[in-house]
Formats: sequence, C-alpha cells, structure tokens
Amino acid sequence: MKTRNLFFAFVALLVSATGYATETPKTEILSAQDDKILVNYETDKAVLLELTITDNDGVILHEWKSETPQTAVKKIFSLKELEDGTYQFSLKSGSKSLNSVLSIDGETIDIGPLVEMYEPYFAFKNDKLYVSFLNQSMKNVYLKVYKDGEQYNGFNFGKNFDVQKCIDFSMAKSGTYDIVL
Repeated sequence: MKTRNLFFAFVALLVSATGYATETPKTEILSAQDDKILVNYETDKAVLLELTITDNDGVILHEWKSETPQTAVKKIFSLKELEDGTYQFSLKSGSKSLNSVLSIDGETIDIGPLVEMYEPYFAFKNDKLYVSFLNQSMKNVYLKVYKDGEQYNGFNFGKNFDVQKCIDFSMAKSGTYDIVL
C-alpha cells in the first residue's frame, strides 16, 4: 500500500513539475481609451519580438520589431487611422506566435481570445521540401509555391492537427521559389 501511495505521489510531483517547467508567457491585450490598445507581454527567456496588425487581406497596417532580445514589452498602439472592421493581431516570440482578432466599431475595440501558434518548420534536402506544422487552430492549411513572383503550384493540406508533408522538386525548373504556408 505504501509503495502505491509513494508511486502516485511521485507521478503527481512529476506532472506538476512538468507543468511549471513549460514556459507560458504572460500576455495581455487591453482596449484603452481613444482608439488605443495596450500590449503587455512578459516571458522568462529573452527573444526577438515582432508585433503586427494586418487587415483580412494580409496587408500590414502596424508593425513593431524589437532590435534586441527582450523578456518584456509594454506598448500602447493607436488604431485611430483604422476604419471600422476586423483586423488580425500577431505577436511573434521566437518560434511561437500569439494571434487574436481585433474588431473596431466606432471608438470601441473588441479583442478576441489569444491563440498560440507554432511557426512551421521547413527543410530542403535532396530536391525535396519537408514541411511540418502544428495546426492548433484546426483551419484549412494551404501551401503556395511561387516561382519568380508568380504562383507556380498550390497544395491543400486540410484541417489536420499535425501536418507533415514532403514535396518533390526534382522535376522543377531552376529558378527562385518562394513558399507560403
């Protein structure tokens, strides 16, 4: 009986230690007065930070990048010049990004819940492109291939949680290719 209790105590200790070892940054996005938002971000590890606000077409309307690795940022952004509508907020921190939706209606700014996303991983070896992506939002994932600025090919990877694909480029002509996931 003592062995079983000791085992369960050890498992509980292990689970709680694992939970505390996982880095969870403290993040707040608050609607402030006069068409402004306050972004407050803290983490234990200093990383380069990048904050962007885009429209629904992906056009960057606000952008801020830290010049040196930071453990915290507290900034106020004025959104006065933005029209009523929906915008995408993204705070990139290392290989993660925190995303939210900003809805502007007059002087009211509604901020949606934060969704943590991991950056995709790309590797190119032996004329093959390997793509790995954790699709936490469970939305359709598309990969577009552009050659010299024009769309060359596209792939729909679906709504799978774990996307791992290999694309063969052995038959592709020489040139400059850009990949967008």
